[in-house]
Amino acid sequence: MAEDASSRREACARCRRPPRVCYCASLPAQPLATELTHVLVLQHKHEKRRRAAISSVPVLAQTLESVTLVTVDDDCDCGPGVDERLDALLYDEGGGGSFDAAMVLFPDEHARPLQVASGEETGEGSADAAVKRVLLVVIDGTWKEAKKIARRNREHWEKAARDWEARGAGLHYICLDSEEGAADAATAPPKRSIYGDLRR
Repeated sequence: MAEDASSRREACARCRRPPRVCYCASLPAQPLATELTHVLVLQHKHEKRRRAAISSVPVLAQTLESVTLVTVDDDCDCGPGVDERLDALLYDEGGGGSFDAAMVLFPDEHARPLQVASGEETGEGSADAAVKRVLLVVIDGTWKEAKKIARRNREHWEKAARDWEARGAGLHYICLDSEEGAADAATAPPKRSIYGDLRR
């Protein structure tokens, strides 16, 4: 009985999941380098605690090299001065201009489909397509939490968008393809996957 209890407590040192559901064999030995894309995850603290064992965020962090995880408190404030990593990546307090574009993955009413925004911001099809550096901002939480984070920080991000535009860069909301777009998928030419975009 004690032996059975011990086996149930066993967990992989890397993914911290029981051996029977360990996914490490499917992960790269080392995180993949993404020279042109950096992923910023804004994870609500309840999501981190509630779904720690099955969250996809650790998988992302172990798959891609350029990932920054910021835990968001109940007040959902992700504005300037809250976290130095946010300042460095999103608000550019140091004035370094590390990225040419930022994309906030959230279905805002003005959000553009990922496929469209990706082509516009990375210069796909143009001579400078290979030199665009993109910051992808992902909100991780329940739908209610994600909406609260987006709503709470709208003014911060709108101001940041103006600052980015002033230096010749862009900051926009993006969303995944709509149901209408999915319905046409059977007749549409193959699309580049988000995985391919992140590996750029």
